[in-house]
Amino acid sequence: MRTVRLQRVSLPLVALVAFAAALRFSTLDAKGFWGDEVSTLFLAREHLGAMLDGIARLESTPPLYYLLAKGWYALFGGSEVAMRSLPALFGVATVP
Repeated sequence: MRTVRLQRVSLPLVALVAFAAALRFSTLDAKGFWGDEVSTLFLAREHLGAMLDGIARLESTPPLYYLLAKGWYALFGGSEVAMRSLPALFGVATVP
């Protein structure tokens, strides 16, 4: 009984998340870098100490996102699509 109920809920949810992902990821390369994206890319390219110092001087947000972006940059590079895919992934993850 519980499995049937879970399937009824999960199929529409999976479809909604897939739709959100298609919408979000299809436009990652539509425009050039924006100012905040350039700032994130600049910080992600720095070594850890310089990055944390730059965050303290330049940003008003906590460093967790920048630490994640640094790892993402190391894995996927600094293209527009690569740098935008991490926040896009976070955005899609908020749908459920």
